[in-house]
Amino acid sequence: MVIQEVTRPVNPLDQAIAALIQAPFEERLEPLRHALPPSLVQSLDALAGGRADALMLDALAGGLADIGLSAAAVAAYGIAAAACPPGELDLFCAEVMDRLASMESRLGLAWSAQADRRVARRLRGEIDPDEECPALESAGFHVVDAWNQPEPYARLLEEHGADQLRNDPLRDPFRAKGNFFAAADSPVPRQKQDFSFFVCAESGNPVLQVECDVDGRRHLGCRETAIRPVAIGGWGASPQAEDLAMRQVHLAAAWAGCHSLLFELGALEEASATQLAYLRRFSSGARSMAEAWVDLSREGEAISGDYRTNHRRGIRWGERNLEIHRRMATDVEALDAYFDLYRQAGRLAPLGRDTLIRQLEAGWLSLFLATWNGEEVSLLLTSHHGSTSYYSCGVSRPGLGVPLSHALMHRAILDAKAMGQSRFHFGDIYTESFGSDKMRSIAQFKIGFTGRVIPKLWFTLPTRPSP
Repeated sequence: MVIQEVTRPVNPLDQAIAALIQAPFEERLEPLRHALPPSLVQSLDALAGGRADALMLDALAGGLADIGLSAAAVAAYGIAAAACPPGELDLFCAEVMDRLASMESRLGLAWSAQADRRVARRLRGEIDPDEECPALESAGFHVVDAWNQPEPYARLLEEHGADQLRNDPLRDPFRAKGNFFAAADSPVPRQKQDFSFFVCAESGNPVLQVECDVDGRRHLGCRETAIRPVAIGGWGASPQAEDLAMRQVHLAAAWAGCHSLLFELGALEEASATQLAYLRRFSSGARSMAEAWVDLSREGEAISGDYRTNHRRGIRWGERNLEIHRRMATDVEALDAYFDLYRQAGRLAPLGRDTLIRQLEAGWLSLFLATWNGEEVSLLLTSHHGSTSYYSCGVSRPGLGVPLSHALMHRAILDAKAMGQSRFHFGDIYTESFGSDKMRSIAQFKIGFTGRVIPKLWFTLPTRPSP
């Protein structure tokens, strides 16, 4: 269901430059040098050599547009936007998307222009709540979604939303969604949009629930994980209902200006025939992922027996040298330490102060703080979803060269067990080389606390031609 609006090249030179921008190989540039101004050749040289940043690519797009090479200009604007680091250049990216949309509009690419303007507005925090994303209906089934129909959707969510997802810390439609949409203490105005929906039968009863949303200009996903439809009430959904759900997520992604959506399966053999047909037709490839958790129904010694040797060594060091306490919402020093440690680490705190206080008071979050020689050095936050506790986030003072997090995590696991929780969940685990060194290091840290690692697959499904 890729939206097939494609800019037609005005001549062979336009076509060749657009192809070069899409796949920047130096050998493609050589035959074109004589036909372009030196400034554009310099920018294309930087692109082919991997040295072009977003500002240079935006200037390249403008230069190509000025000499009438429309297909190449559209391609350059697309990769200029893609080159903007999320959160850092959102307002500049919005300007690029506006320029791209204006050009698409002049070329008669109405759907693409409207979608890219939505991205620009979202990056500025200027979402129009009256603009309606199409909601599909077919074969006796219809969609009730959070964006177009917030009140009917909220009623269905209250009545049925917790059936399958209350214990899923990644897709919990109440607390996980609330944390994702809560405003952090950030100067960046970028906003998020909720496109979650139910597929309902003619009777109005929901048969499928799909949690999905978008943040800025990223793919359509589900908070920090992938989209995974769930059947309501434990029954398998009909092929017609599944088909409608898959078409709705595709449509929502394209309407929102996303170039792809992220879809999850536990394993290929778990997929229905309808899902497999969509994956075969639209997927651009699968990534191996995993989830990891600790079974808290076991005794404490059995739990710690799964820890890796290095983790147990780090725990022993922490128990000798650190003071670890669970802190309350009224503990002003702990709240200040939360933001201070994130600032020292050069990271943005994921929750703002008001949200943090409110959820600590409600018992939805637990905050653990470690001090060393009287100074706050490490912090860990867990969230609670039904009978599952979740490692939400953690941060340590950088540069100390000692294991600050291991004993803190061990304390959080035992605390969740004492609360009567059944699982301590570590979330998604990146198991392949596509992740950064940091992501692989985080994965190894999480896996080191549990022997329960469950494989799964993530599929990328394009919804528009790639920039």
